[in-house]
Amino acid sequence: MAKEDAQAKISEEILTDARTKAERILKAARREVEKMTKTAQDEARQTEKETMEEADRRADALTRVIRASTEPAMRRIQLDVREKVLLNIISEARKALLNRDSQDYPQMLAALTAEAAELLGGGQLVAHISRQDFDRFGDGLSRRLQARDPGATIEVRSAEDIEWGVIVQTADGTRRVDNTIAARLQRIYPALRRNVADTLFG
Repeated sequence: MAKEDAQAKISEEILTDARTKAERILKAARREVEKMTKTAQDEARQTEKETMEEADRRADALTRVIRASTEPAMRRIQLDVREKVLLNIISEARKALLNRDSQDYPQMLAALTAEAAELLGGGQLVAHISRQDFDRFGDGLSRRLQARDPGATIEVRSAEDIEWGVIVQTADGTRRVDNTIAARLQRIYPALRRNVADTLFG
């Protein structure tokens, strides 16, 4: 019996020692697994962060490229729209100005003629206006000019090559002022366009 008890005790000790070693190995393995898991998680988070940062950089770069390519086009569209609006307004203003049935038209014609005569310094002058203006306003224009400057001598004639406005020249034809509407609009168009644009768009 004593021998059997001794063998049983030895066997128990061996089993206990084996269990202890196994538990230590298992704990070490668990710690290693936890460490590897944490490292993998950290690496995954870092990779995710770097991936997101790279994606953000690419998105920013793409946004800049798109903006750089679309802004000039949008600017051109805005300028085209503004130009069309300006041209439409100036065209409507021109139509209103060139209305022979308007009460202001004869006065405008007289003002254009008087301005041209003043630029020429007076003397013997000839005012050329369109056939339509001559037939409708020729006599009235002469009276208006005489009333403005009794000392002025301006002969009013019709001209086939004038549509609107007046051309005034000296009697000998050496000097002239083109105050036709076409010429006048051409001279003042840049300033007119700028004033309209400032009023509409600031």
